Amino acid sequence: MSYLSPQFYQPAGAAEPRKRVRILIADAHPLLRYGLAALLSHYAEMDVCALAGSGGEALEMFRHYQPEIVLIDMRLMSMNGGAATQAMRELSPKTCIIAMTIVPEKQPITRAFSDGAVGCWLKTSPLTDLVALIRAIDAAQEKGASGATHTNRYMGSEPLA
Repeated sequence: MSYLSPQFYQPAGAAEPRKRVRILIADAHPLLRYGLAALLSHYAEMDVCALAGSGGEALEMFRHYQPEIVLIDMRLMSMNGGAATQAMRELSPKTCIIAMTIVPEKQPITRAFSDGAVGCWLKTSPLTDLVALIRAIDAAQEKGASGATHTNRYMGSEPLA
């Protein structure tokens, strides 16, 4: 199931539209998917273009909507987040993928980075951490960095075990 919104935001008095970063959210829990989409919609520069509930659906939405940033849970069904991340990076190396996890452990986060994620957000962390991570990655993309050239970033309120 997808959630669509306009691709461009026109601030009052602006001469040209400002591009919004297109985001795909993939998580098995509908409340998290729809909740994140609703919360991120309050940020003018963010456009949640699609939602997915499984790894296979995430890959399908990725192919169709071609987002710049993907937020993906590493424990998805039908195709785990790591496999989906690898497939997305093969299709579009410039896409930036942020792994989402509930577990503040070093091993799964390190695995997410080795699968191709450029960032990791701990789901128990504040939304402001996720927004800061998205903005930092988008700013790096604007400067010409591809997904493969980003420095891996962990945004979590808890230290890694």
